[in-house]
Amino acid sequence: MDHYLDYPFNPSTNLIPVLNGVIEIDFKNHEITLREHEPRFFFTYCIPVEYNPSADSSFIDKAFTDWLNEDAWVLYQIPAQAILQASGHVFKLALLFIGGKDAGKSTSLDLFGCFFGNELIGKVDFEKLTGGRFDLSQLEGKVINLADDQPAFRMKETGTFKKLTGSARHNIEKKYATPYVGTVNPVYIFSANGYPKLPYDEDLGPFLDRFIIVTFDNKFAVNPDFMTRLLTKENLSGFLNRILEEIIRIVNNDYALRKIERDVTNYELWVLRSEPLYRDFVMPYFEKDDESIIPKKYLYGLYNTYCEDNDLKKLEMNVFFRVMKKYGFASTKASHDGKRIPSVKGWRYNGEFLSDWSEIN
Repeated sequence: MDHYLDYPFNPSTNLIPVLNGVIEIDFKNHEITLREHEPRFFFTYCIPVEYNPSADSSFIDKAFTDWLNEDAWVLYQIPAQAILQASGHVFKLALLFIGGKDAGKSTSLDLFGCFFGNELIGKVDFEKLTGGRFDLSQLEGKVINLADDQPAFRMKETGTFKKLTGSARHNIEKKYATPYVGTVNPVYIFSANGYPKLPYDEDLGPFLDRFIIVTFDNKFAVNPDFMTRLLTKENLSGFLNRILEEIIRIVNNDYALRKIERDVTNYELWVLRSEPLYRDFVMPYFEKDDESIIPKKYLYGLYNTYCEDNDLKKLEMNVFFRVMKKYGFASTKASHDGKRIPSVKGWRYNGEFLSDWSEIN
């Protein structure tokens, strides 16, 4: 280590400071030892939870499964990622929690907040991080950013956030102070009822690849006693045990984080499904099918009927097909009785409407 240039704090991935000592992990043998706190470890943080290897995690396990079903594992990976990033690792991965009211989003963030403590959490909104000059300074020394109840807004550009998640060292500005380079490397979590709108005319792929989208699809009755039962000393220590297991898994897997497996891409989840035409017309009435062909006349007729039934102003035909092309309705020509009929392919209509081709000109 160059003691003049290298960041001297939190240097060891295998050492984690907690309330009752320093956890030392032997990754090769999957063994954990609790040592006493010592100044030589140079920690700038301490997780305010006691390590108790016999603590039970069953209450936390059930809550996570109730919220996310088979994707419950991601709620252990998140704090594991935060602890690893506190020692300098950069995973270039943030999280977006999406779901309705009383679905578990805010409760999970409250659990993370209690686990890490007020000194280690930030609460900077997505919009401020991507558009404000001074808000980044609030996250210096934080291990996790818990931004709940995000308001609707449209991002102006994605480059700023890609920089934030791509490095641990950033230029920091504070009011009435000289800018300087500091360490800002938390796990970013944004929770909302709907997706933030993204910029026009920009390649969104690299930005969307930076996110795990976690959908909270269930709804629960309000239980005023639940948080008290959730945040017990035993549960938090049990939660720590599960997080340690996840840290060992990540390190022994060459620091690879898991992503939620879905049949749809982040682009479809975030961008397309937030557009009313895709969400309310395409998704309910069409299925993806590379070989299926639909005459444009019929498709636009279906769209006209949909607009009339829902009292909507329809798009002009050329605009409609330009938008549908973005959704994967590729223009083609279908042959029928010696005619070349303007059509689209890539999707199949769920109803029956192609029984009579003779009316198509």
